[in-house]
Amino acid sequence: MTSSLTIVAIERLRAFALQVELERAEDMPWLDLAWLRARCDDTLLFTGQYQQASIRQLRLDINDFVAEFPNVLPMHLIEELGALDQEG
Repeated sequence: MTSSLTIVAIERLRAFALQVELERAEDMPWLDLAWLRARCDDTLLFTGQYQQASIRQLRLDINDFVAEFPNVLPMHLIEELGALDQEG
């Protein structure tokens, strides 16, 4: 079962990505953020085992995104999303 904290963290990431995507700031990788938002959308739509598998992949996607764009996601969001790794 997916915890409500996991869903809230994914929803916050989605909201941030959507905000940046809509602003189209030149210094932001907004296409990459749009893709990350789409991954969040997919994950939130799935249920059961499909959602669990999507969350596991989303964790990897987030880690890759942060490695490639280390100063894009706010630190508080990275910390909250990092807690996803603790939830198994």
